Formats: sequence, structure tokens, C-alpha cells
Amino acid sequence: SSAKEAVENIEKDFNELICSLEKKRSKIKEQIRAQEKTEIDRTEELHKHLGQELTKLRKRQTEIDKLLNSDDQIRCLK
Repeated sequence: SSAKEAVENIEKDFNELICSLEKKRSKIKEQIRAQEKTEIDRTEELHKHLGQELTKLRKRQTEIDKLLNSDDQIRCLK
């Protein structure tokens, strides 16, 4: 009966350990997904910002090209 009780206790302990590990695994997966979403959102926002900056720079480049091709040298220098 002592051996049977020891086996039952070990089974109980292992089942509790497995349950605990599964809960921790689930929490870690949730954390990873949350971090992934945060990084994706941050990356999308940065991409949007860089797209806006690129648009501004292209507009500025077009203005500079027009000025450089202009006959009005004073305006170009300004």
C-alpha cells in the first residue's frame, strides 16, 4: 500500500507539473503574440511615416529641379 500511495503521489505531482507547464507555455505564447502585434503596429506606423517623408522629399526634389532648370538665377539662389 505504501508503494501504491507513492505512485499515486508521483502521478499527482507530475500531473500538476504538466498543468503548470502548460499554463506557463500558454502565457508565454500570449506574450509573444502581444509583442509581435506591438512590433507590427510600430513597424506599420514607421512605414507610414517614412512614406510621408519620402513624398515630401520627392516634392522638394521636384521643386529644386525646377529651380535649377529655371533661367531666374536669383530665385534659384534664394
